[in-house]
Amino acid sequence: MKKNIQFYLVILLIGIVIVLIIALQRNGESDKFETLQEWQNVYDMRLKNIQTENPHVKEIFSKCGIEKHCTIESLSDLAKKEDKQVVLGTVREILSTYEKIGFYCHENGHHIGMFVYGFIGNVSESISSIERRCGGSVYHGIIENYFLSAVLLENQNVKDLKITNICDDMGSDLLKVECLHGIGHGLLKAYNFDVTSALHRCDEVTLPESCYNGVAMENAIKYREDNNESLNGFDVIRYCSSLDKKYQPTCYIYQANIILISKKYSINESLTLCDTIKNQEEIDYCYYGIGAQIFSTSLGNIEKTISECQQGKSNFQSLCIKGNELFILDQFGIDKGLEFCKIIPENFKSDCYYNIGAFLRFSFYSEEKIMNICSSAENGKYVEDCVTKKPKRIKCTAIFILPDNTTQDLTDSIGCGF
Repeated sequence: MKKNIQFYLVILLIGIVIVLIIALQRNGESDKFETLQEWQNVYDMRLKNIQTENPHVKEIFSKCGIEKHCTIESLSDLAKKEDKQVVLGTVREILSTYEKIGFYCHENGHHIGMFVYGFIGNVSESISSIERRCGGSVYHGIIENYFLSAVLLENQNVKDLKITNICDDMGSDLLKVECLHGIGHGLLKAYNFDVTSALHRCDEVTLPESCYNGVAMENAIKYREDNNESLNGFDVIRYCSSLDKKYQPTCYIYQANIILISKKYSINESLTLCDTIKNQEEIDYCYYGIGAQIFSTSLGNIEKTISECQQGKSNFQSLCIKGNELFILDQFGIDKGLEFCKIIPENFKSDCYYNIGAFLRFSFYSEEKIMNICSSAENGKYVEDCVTKKPKRIKCTAIFILPDNTTQDLTDSIGCGF
């Protein structure tokens, strides 16, 4: 029977980064662009003309627009002459403005997170000072800079770095996931891109899949940069298949970027390459990864993205669409996820609304809040799917920390993850 992507693949989704920057809907209407350059120009102009009462935000946006390096240099200059409260207030407004106008700010968030840690110098204080923004990437940057600072500036041996307790005091499992993802980024750089060593260190933490995905994301970025002229999708298939089984899901999901580039962003050819994988479970991961990544080619056109997923084999199309949906939920919020479910073909809607409810539970929404949100599902038609549907799952491990600080072990249970 067809197996479903489960809890740890949702963890892998948190913080996922794509090659091209994308745009989604703003003010209830789609911004659809023909080229990446058009997208960049539009959002650059919106930021440069933003209205704000914070003169520092106004000055930075007027000068930098979407340019991340300019933004960091400007924040560094601000930190030399203003106190902590002013600097962090400026950072918070910059991040919230990115999200408010619909700018896909994951990469910018990484850089700002690295700045925040450099400015504060303490992991817990850095994370508590900034809201979860830009798909959690601001937290990823904080943790990454913690590792780089320890190894490069303090000359600590990476093998001696203690990682098991860094993320213990994050306040919720969702923030812990973000923290662990950042550890993955930092470990790979600290180990000078020795993937095996970094992944093995991830096994020291709880929810190691969160750490794996940071390693895999950083590795995919490095691979792309080093092999831009000779990318080969078949190399990705061979590489991921060669890893221990527990590392394969995250590998396929993040290396989907490389498959897309190697096939010149032909979704049909990319999914066809996924079909060459011998193991069906690995095909699931590959389709899911392509689905999460192909927004980079559609530039916010949801209908186009769904249509492209349907170019794959019928029994795997739902995984591609699920990758689409969970990317939207994580990066752009519940309202955009509900809108996505209204657009997709009827045969995918039931699972789509189930994913909404599962994502809400993962994000620790109350049952009352979940019911209120799910009640808006296409005039109530899919409320039951959103609230109560529990499809079959494959084996997974999950321990949730509940709002009252008690724990619930859902390992291998029907309630284990998505």
